[in-house]
Amino acid sequence: MYNAAQLSSDAAGYGSVAYLAKGASQIRFGGTPNWGTAVSPDLPLLSAELAQTFLHDLYAAVWTTRSLTLYRFFGTDSRGTASLLGAFWTPARPSLRVDQLGYESMHDTSRGNLSLKREWNPMKNVVEANLASGAHIYVGRVAPQSELGTRLGGGAIQFFLPKRDHRLHLKRSYD
Repeated sequence: MYNAAQLSSDAAGYGSVAYLAKGASQIRFGGTPNWGTAVSPDLPLLSAELAQTFLHDLYAAVWTTRSLTLYRFFGTDSRGTASLLGAFWTPARPSLRVDQLGYESMHDTSRGNLSLKREWNPMKNVVEANLASGAHIYVGRVAPQSELGTRLGGGAIQFFLPKRDHRLHLKRSYD
């Protein structure tokens, strides 16, 4: 079972952890138990709806301390629309799609790992971007979802970038 210690380890690889939270409650501050420390206005707790996108509602507020390469699936079809510059990203490189090896659908495990329902995101394209050091992000593992009787297991690392001015530099887009 995924817990706060595992989350702390995951998040520390991306920058300075300000706090860990479960849902709308802060559970640790700066890697130590929370002894009444306040949540910074620059790093507010997430809404319950956003927290539920993370496994067991566990997430970390992080200031990046280095440049990070991120990926995002996007596209439009009759079932869903996902924009190029949405708020959810992953550091997991979708190699089969990016390397254009011709292996999509059953060979590409990204939909299941990221729990992306088709109604949300058709995953027709991938964008690669760099996120600058000093950005404010939320880090955690993706919560599972169900779609038409199929379980999308989740478990991949996801980033929630709360601001549109989140220091992204787009590198390339893949069809």
